[in-house]
Amino acid sequence: MNLKFQDVISSISWKMLFWPLFLGILLALIEGAFGSQKAVVSTENAVVFADIDLSAPIGTIHQGKEIKVGAISRKNGTVLPIIVTGKIAYIQVKDVYLKEFKVSDTKKISEHKYYDVDEKKVSDNLKENNHISLAIHQINSGADWQKFSNDQGKSGKDLTAYLLMFEHRSPSMKYHWGGGLGFYNISEENFYFKTLTVEFVTHFIPISTSIFTLDFGGGLLFSGDARIKISGTEVETRGPLYGNQFSAQAKIFPHSKFSFLGGVEIRKMYLDGFKKIPTTDPNKTAEIKTIGGIGYYLGIAYRF
Repeated sequence: MNLKFQDVISSISWKMLFWPLFLGILLALIEGAFGSQKAVVSTENAVVFADIDLSAPIGTIHQGKEIKVGAISRKNGTVLPIIVTGKIAYIQVKDVYLKEFKVSDTKKISEHKYYDVDEKKVSDNLKENNHISLAIHQINSGADWQKFSNDQGKSGKDLTAYLLMFEHRSPSMKYHWGGGLGFYNISEENFYFKTLTVEFVTHFIPISTSIFTLDFGGGLLFSGDARIKISGTEVETRGPLYGNQFSAQAKIFPHSKFSFLGGVEIRKMYLDGFKKIPTTDPNKTAEIKTIGGIGYYLGIAYRF
């Protein structure tokens, strides 16, 4: 079969030419709008911010490091976007010079301070992005306490906890850590449980935006002085305990001065020395090995 060149051209649908041309133009426009350029940090420690308003610092980049920044400046030409751990962050224009400029046009950088670096590795300043939080927890008291309470003629109340925590939460990191104090209390009509704990937590953050974060975390807690006492008895049973917790938490406005948090959790404490708790019946004693279960909590945090 003899086909002329014109016949082959005419047999091609105009759509087959239009879409590659359209995609090419679109990619060119995207590259122009979001393209990157090389820059070098010109100040001793350039601060990187999580937001364009420069209100949430997430770390610093040392002088002389080569980084990639966005091709188009923002906020009246004062900031440039930079990618940090897969997220958009911002650095001030005054802290960098673009590689097409001469070094003499800005602060001179000695050779020994100049080296390539992955811009994703931004140093985390431990003096920033620290949070103090206060939360109230409502937790199922568990089977042992329910039995203990039923034996005293009560239905068994939930465990209430108040946690005052310090946390370091860098917006550039996928995890955060902290520690603090907890006060736990079950107060029924004729008996109570209470203890003061020291707690340590760490959280993994799979979802993080300027509006909210989603955390999955775990932690340990310790106390050397847990107490249980029944009214009408002279002895207050005391002993140590340890525990653990696993939680899923949402935090609203996580990078603001004030933020709000809430979550669900499994929190359990293991008691030592509570095998013979005196009761109002001199011939009977009670035993509690564990306290805790599924719960939820709400709180507020302050960033400083």
